[in-house]
Amino acid sequence: MSRGRRTTRKAQQRTRLLDLATVAAPPFITIDGEDYDLVTRNTADLLTQHRAAAAAETLGESDIAAAVDAKDWAKAQAIMQRISDAQDEIVSLVVPTLPADVLARLSMTDKSAIVSAFTATASSQTPTPSPSSRLTGGNGSPDSNDSIKSETPSSG
Repeated sequence: MSRGRRTTRKAQQRTRLLDLATVAAPPFITIDGEDYDLVTRNTADLLTQHRAAAAAETLGESDIAAAVDAKDWAKAQAIMQRISDAQDEIVSLVVPTLPADVLARLSMTDKSAIVSAFTATASSQTPTPSPSSRLTGGNGSPDSNDSIKSETPSSG
């Protein structure tokens, strides 16, 4: 006999004290109305984590300011390209089901928001888009035209 959710007269008289779910739904992001699962540190294999960490090192480039100050536009552009490539790699790793054409349409700000969402799930915090993101208004308030949303479904 199966133990479904059918409520019997006897069950209606009882008070539920605890309802546990042992399978957590994976966090996901929504881009243009489509949901894509986000890899978490618990679900990412060691190689994926290593590749993401290696690519993230490129995001910390601080010599772009020096290149701009020196008006070395070629160097600044090369650094921006390296950062963009690193973002592409990280987003591809943390959202493995994201189609290449969708990735190509994302701006650097969109990719940063996805990386932020991944980082937030790793540290169990809610991601906050930066005020310069097109996902927020000028004062950091959510914009009504969000194209990317990060959601973690509740597990209970």
